[in-house]
Amino acid sequence: MRIRGRKAEKAVIYSGWNFGKVEGIFPKGAAKKFPVLKPSRAMFNTPEMEFAKTRALAFRKKVSLKQLRLLFYARSKGIFVEKPIRYNPLTSRATFLRQGITLYGLSQLRKHSLHPKVLSRIISETAKIFGALHNIGIVHNDARVPNIVFSKGRIQLIDFDLAELRKKINWENPREVFDVFRKDFILLKNTLGYVGASENQMQNFFELLVENYPKMPEKARKELVERCRKLSKNA
Repeated sequence: MRIRGRKAEKAVIYSGWNFGKVEGIFPKGAAKKFPVLKPSRAMFNTPEMEFAKTRALAFRKKVSLKQLRLLFYARSKGIFVEKPIRYNPLTSRATFLRQGITLYGLSQLRKHSLHPKVLSRIISETAKIFGALHNIGIVHNDARVPNIVFSKGRIQLIDFDLAELRKKINWENPREVFDVFRKDFILLKNTLGYVGASENQMQNFFELLVENYPKMPEKARKELVERCRKLSKNA
């Protein structure tokens, strides 16, 4: 068996980015040369979350100026999102240095059964980062498990391809706020369900999320949480 004139063999490669196992036909020796680490389950048996012990991977993709502006705007507000280490304006390609493990990879590795302390940390930190993001008017629009990462012991948000900025939001109207961030709410609900959160934990997540909306009155926050709670049951 050959690939482009080179000897090939059936092999298993472990993706260091999301710890997915990929089986297929690769050039001979690729499994040994591939620059990632095979995951160790022992790494994840403690609640201290030593998840950033994987090698950093350089990832290059095409990005728009709009996406770059939103990334740097979020970082200027102290929100932990990825940033490019290199950008070529001629090709519009940026290089990102990614290190850590996605919620997808973590959930797959732990077979959808996370340590309670780990799950609690996921809920609180994800609520905090999305609350801060919404508070400055950014809708991520792609809050899925591959785009939420444990990096250096913290939650990091990546992939702003679909993100948009809403400059005018009437924070006193919970219905309007719900409509603006509806897609994020739905995707976050699905993400929490994927990592094994219960209905009570989802409600706690939304309560923590709206606490990061300082412009919203208390009564409006309660109504928004109730809308999100019903969404968590019916979405």
